[in-house]
Amino acid sequence: PKLSLFGDVQYRYTLFKSLLKRVDFNEHLSALNPKAGANYYVNSKNSIYFSFAHITKEPNRNDYKEYAKSRNNGAVFPKPEKLNDFELGWRYDTDRVKLNANLYYMLYKDQLIPTGDLNDRGYPIRRNCDGYRTGIEVDAKILLSAQWQWAPNISYSQNKNINYTIKDPNHPGELLNLGNTQTSFSPSWVAGNAFTFIPVENFHISLISKYVGEQYLSNENQDDAKLDSYLIHSLQLSYELLPKKVCKSILFTATGNNLLNKKYIPYGKYENNTPSYYPAAEANGIVGITLSF
Repeated sequence: PKLSLFGDVQYRYTLFKSLLKRVDFNEHLSALNPKAGANYYVNSKNSIYFSFAHITKEPNRNDYKEYAKSRNNGAVFPKPEKLNDFELGWRYDTDRVKLNANLYYMLYKDQLIPTGDLNDRGYPIRRNCDGYRTGIEVDAKILLSAQWQWAPNISYSQNKNINYTIKDPNHPGELLNLGNTQTSFSPSWVAGNAFTFIPVENFHISLISKYVGEQYLSNENQDDAKLDSYLIHSLQLSYELLPKKVCKSILFTATGNNLLNKKYIPYGKYENNTPSYYPAAEANGIVGITLSF
């Protein structure tokens, strides 16, 4: 009664074939992705779990297209990325408090990571590199009262490339090993918070905050190609009608984003050793209606 085991396995097969005569590749990829783990129920409120998964994921269509377009300039054919994922977690569950804490270690072989550059259609250009991601995630949902809810979450991680190499600027045709570098577009700190007030049934007012730590635009970790951390706040109102006819639900929403009109930069690129930045919108809003049948 205190221990349960779980497991599953996926067989995955993909085919990428070029229909253009000038680009010759016909890639068949197959993979077996197993996962297994255990849950241990300490008591009615606390449980501990452990899981392991081995995952193989093929490159996406854009990775192959980018290779086809740039292979004459030295582009390398993309390999499938492979991952061994270890997770250890704790759950606390009561009527008023639900808490989850998760430790993870993800070891990658040929992980497809963004280089910092974008192609002519605005998609990230990626390359294979060994690496790892390890950290802790904590999230909770707390009922403060019948009308107030609190949902915080926070994560800290180390995201590293192992023996990252670039073309040696001083020795053409040779590679320069930069050692372990921080993976691009991978902040160490990410946090969120939501306070929700329910004045009447089916009407929710939520103040939502989001924090994202600093992150690099490229895997070379240049100080002049870095996005600063930012904290933004939004207000969301929602009201749901439950009609008996026509549809099951009508959800009205109104959201005010970036309430404090903060100027911040959530994304950028690093092309030809030059950083470019894409600022986010200042204070803005959106309204919507969602019908469920």
